[in-house]
Amino acid sequence: MASLLAAACAPVDAVTQAFRRTDYRGADLRGRDLSGRNLSNADLRGANLTQANLSRANLRGARLGDANLHGANLTWADLSGADLTDADLSESDLRDATLAGALVDGAFFSGANGARLDGTVRSR
Repeated sequence: MASLLAAACAPVDAVTQAFRRTDYRGADLRGRDLSGRNLSNADLRGANLTQANLSRANLRGARLGDANLHGANLTWADLSGADLTDADLSESDLRDATLAGALVDGAFFSGANGARLDGTVRSR
């Protein structure tokens, strides 16, 4: 828990580097600018990413189950193979985002811009 607190107080670059393959379940990242960051395989289950800027972020294989991504900017983000089970993506911007192989069971996409769930996603 101490590392989570330290990361929350650190500059964005330090936070981003710490996320890779790290457990940040339930972290409060509302409004953070994480654009272009490598968050591959990060455990962000239950994290609050409301209004976060995740444009062009690498979220391949990230665990985002039960995460709150309401109003998040996910343009050009790579969510390939990510677990979005029961995540709230309402009002998010998913234009040009990659969702190939993403798990979306129970995910909430109401009002999401550009969400293309065209068979490239999987369910349990």
